[in-house]
Amino acid sequence: FYLANIHKKTSLEALRSGVHQLQRAASSGGKVSRKTKDLVRYSFPKFVATQDALNDLLQELTGGGPADPAVRLAELADMLEEVGTQCERVYAPLVERHDRTSELRGMLNLLDRYQGLLALPAQIEADAAQG
Repeated sequence: FYLANIHKKTSLEALRSGVHQLQRAASSGGKVSRKTKDLVRYSFPKFVATQDALNDLLQELTGGGPADPAVRLAELADMLEEVGTQCERVYAPLVERHDRTSELRGMLNLLDRYQGLLALPAQIEADAAQG
């Protein structure tokens, strides 16, 4: 399972070579050569620094972003301002039409309510003309 997941792209020849080296290390009692010890000793700080840099890069790429809260808040404020501008551009005409429609409905209600009074002068004139 380990080889299938971790070394799925490793060639068969490289795996055989690794098995041979592990067998040789096991047959020598698990002793590590001086050369390997020196390599680990001198390269370990570089490995740790590289690992930290990779972790920081991964955090930024996956959305961790800068650690400074002020920077994150400024980014959020910019995003909110952009969303507000887009909403205003899209919804402002709808709100204006709604307000105008409400105004017209109010006027129509007034005309319906006082229709009898508004028609009265024309009715009086028609009655006077008939005698």
